[in-house]
Amino acid sequence: MSYDIVLLTDSRSEYSLMKRTLMELNKYVKLKIIATGMHLSKQYGYTVEEIENDGFDVEKIETLIDSDTPFAMLKTLGLELLNVTQVIKKLKPKLIFVEGDRGNALIGAMIGAYLNIPVIHHARGDLSGSIDNKVRYAISMFADYHLVGNIDNYNRLKSMGTSEEKIFIVGEPGIDDIYLKNYTLLGNIEQKFKIDLNKPSVLQEKYLVKNIGNPYGNGQSYIKITQIILDILEKVKNHDKDY
Repeated sequence: MSYDIVLLTDSRSEYSLMKRTLMELNKYVKLKIIATGMHLSKQYGYTVEEIENDGFDVEKIETLIDSDTPFAMLKTLGLELLNVTQVIKKLKPKLIFVEGDRGNALIGAMIGAYLNIPVIHHARGDLSGSIDNKVRYAISMFADYHLVGNIDNYNRLKSMGTSEEKIFIVGEPGIDDIYLKNYTLLGNIEQKFKIDLNKPSVLQEKYLVKNIGNPYGNGQSYIKITQIILDILEKVKNHDKDY
């Protein structure tokens, strides 16, 4: 059995960003979501159930090593490369879709490059610290099509020698839910976390990516991304793969 598109995800953070796009894509194509990493850990909420409850066809792959050392991260990547490769061989996708700068996105892009399966990467061009920038640049080298959030990210990719025809400014789909007012009410937040927002409060953001705005507002990024992916799928449907 073959699929049009597979998306790799290993955490709630990236899945929640792309959820609306994936639901839109699922109306038009045969989509498989490969869930790995924290999605399958009860310690992190076993969030693969959220994906299944959203109605997606999910392939589960255990890869997470219960440690936060750099060595454990590398071992996890090794397990993911080995096991996801076998699943990709079975699924025979026309496109691989990856999001962000996590290790699973790098694994998906590498597999696509080596098996001659076109790769679409969302979130290239962002800037951040740690290992993330290096991973993001590596994914860009392996990927074939690039979905970026703004003109700065577009220009960074161009400066790397990427063809303009392969770069698409789509905005940030994670902002769509804010435009569409699909977020948790303050009262529910107070109840869940047992806090009183009538008192002075501080919200700390632990992880920041240097980015600017969303050129496609009004909650429409997910629609633009869906149309671009459908157009790319039409272009590559007869593309020779090396399964």
